Amino acid sequence: MNKRTQKFFTKLINKSILILKKHGFSTKDISDKWHTFDDLYYHRMILTQALSIALDDIAWKSKLHADGTMFDGSFIIGFSSEEHGDYTYHYDLKYWDLFVVDELKNAPEYDGHKPEDIGRLVSMAKDKFWVKVIHPEDFEIGILNSIGNYPGNITYGSLTADFEMTDKLKETIYGGKHDEI
Repeated sequence: MNKRTQKFFTKLINKSILILKKHGFSTKDISDKWHTFDDLYYHRMILTQALSIALDDIAWKSKLHADGTMFDGSFIIGFSSEEHGDYTYHYDLKYWDLFVVDELKNAPEYDGHKPEDIGRLVSMAKDKFWVKVIHPEDFEIGILNSIGNYPGNITYGSLTADFEMTDKLKETIYGGKHDEI
């Protein structure tokens, strides 16, 4: 499929979803054949919870935004670093107790972070994890635990790649070109 056709169908599907949501349609069961939206959001929540354990010194949760508002039935969990700023997610209140982190009366003032700023969250974890982030279009994110001399493998879907943490990989992770690995 060419880019123009891809762009057309992406816009069409996204617009259709927005129209259907206005009429009460739930997106949770929409699937790419392997995962539903509900699956992916649940997985994201569990990964956020795991990260909140690893980064408990900078993780927090609140039932209110800085201005005292909140989306109905939701709370916000965040990670704050003086060096890197904030990164946050919203979840349903029924998952509040899943996150055992500091509770704030109000979340910090929103600093404008967006999904493409995920590198902020990665940078916050750099002392506990080696993390390689490749642009989302490349469909690859590998998180490597920083233990020992860093040998091991990364599994992504049905693909497994062996790795050894080298100076070249460290350079790639922290500022070189990712396609040189």
